[in-house]
Amino acid sequence: MKIIYVSRGNAEQVDSNIKGTGEKIVSTCTSLLSCARITMDFWGAKELIEKFRDKRTGTFSLKIAKHFTFNDNYVVLMKLSDYYDFITDKETGGLRRYLFDSNVRDYMGNNRTNLDIIETLQNSNSPDFWLLNNGITMITSKATVIGNEIEAENVQIVNGLQTTISLYNHFCNGNIEESHGNILVKIIETADSDVSKQIIRATNNQTSIPAYALYANDKIQKDIEDVMLKSHLYYERRPGYYLNLGHEREKIITPMYLGTVK
Repeated sequence: MKIIYVSRGNAEQVDSNIKGTGEKIVSTCTSLLSCARITMDFWGAKELIEKFRDKRTGTFSLKIAKHFTFNDNYVVLMKLSDYYDFITDKETGGLRRYLFDSNVRDYMGNNRTNLDIIETLQNSNSPDFWLLNNGITMITSKATVIGNEIEAENVQIVNGLQTTISLYNHFCNGNIEESHGNILVKIIETADSDVSKQIIRATNNQTSIPAYALYANDKIQKDIEDVMLKSHLYYERRPGYYLNLGHEREKIITPMYLGTVK
């Protein structure tokens, strides 16, 4: 059992009196629960913000039609209907937005690319969807193939958000029964944050995007966002994110604007 003492201070500079109290608590609990292993942790402001940002998504089962494996990484084909099921919250019917926390931009609306995706989905005479689309890139801490499914932990979709939301918008209007195509998905297994950053920057650096967005997941960018939220301002480190959520333009601050403020 773990006991956590939480404050807004610095966990690396815990007062000796607090440490002493913690030791007494551990001793008392150990005497009352002889079979339990009791530990005491001290959390400060740094640990609290890290825990707040630790949005693990648990384990998902992804149905696959075909797959290719190399060094614990996978290239798979999924039916469009199965991918739609994966990105949709079963309780609310809404999009599982937490799957895109590591993405460097949000949905760009009805631009040419997204309109082409919708047109392909609507056209029953189009070639299989995956032949016309670059597909999806996911990062997962662990992936395992079991039969015709992949069990993936802590999934983040780091490239393919435009395709995903276009597909979601199309199928949530009741067109899912008409879908017979497939989508290409790369599933990369890594727990290395530096490797994840390289993958995110590389896969998002092939289309037009503000240079600052490639650093949207850096700690300082998230810190600025959190500070501004306290003043009901929205730091749009990911282009389009707060605008798509319906917030007023006047309260949305971009990194480029912030960089010009003296």
